[in-house]
Amino acid sequence: PRALATLIKGQDPVGLDPAAYAEVSIAARGVFALEMLLYDPAFAGYGSGDYTCALVQTLATDLNQQAKALEAAWRTDFAPVLLTAGDAGNATYLAKDEAVRALYTQILASLDINADLRLGRPLGSFDRPRPKQAEAWRSARSLENLLASVQAAHRLASALADHDLPLADAALGRLQRAALVVADPGFQDVGDPQARLRVEILQQAVRDLRAAIEGEIGDALGITAGFNALDGD
Repeated sequence: PRALATLIKGQDPVGLDPAAYAEVSIAARGVFALEMLLYDPAFAGYGSGDYTCALVQTLATDLNQQAKALEAAWRTDFAPVLLTAGDAGNATYLAKDEAVRALYTQILASLDINADLRLGRPLGSFDRPRPKQAEAWRSARSLENLLASVQAAHRLASALADHDLPLADAALGRLQRAALVVADPGFQDVGDPQARLRVEILQQAVRDLRAAIEGEIGDALGITAGFNALDGD
């Protein structure tokens, strides 16, 4: 909020230039900065000719450019590195199973993020829930973001395994059913014991999906997850 407020108060010209905006602090860039400008009462309510409206357009353009750059880097740079794991000259993955392990690690790490951060942060503790720690709570997309991430992890697991994953499929089904009974998609009701219980059940369903994938892929292939960004230094 402070970074955005500073830009708006000073009518900073960088907010009108998508190319220059790429150098702005991450605090004023990305999906959540855009969400704040669109949904937070402290920023919303501007007109079409206002600086804030132009800033929203700049943020959206910046996000579009980031997405294009990420996709291009994946397709032209990193995907070939994964596909040539073990080949001469590939210094990133010296064997094919190293590439498999990297993808497997990312699947499990993404599910850990969903359970421990996307759900764990707003849950906090029973005595001190922290609903404002939910991702994208202003736009009530917290649950939708979680489901999109979990389903993507499941699809990647299915592609990596290249065989049926009945336990993971069943775990995903239970998770989706658990999501249906969550009343507030922004997790702002976790201070209510019954609402909290429904979110805790969803959290356990995410962990059950992780365990199913670990059993049907990790155990079957004889691999374990490597280090990931959640492991610290």
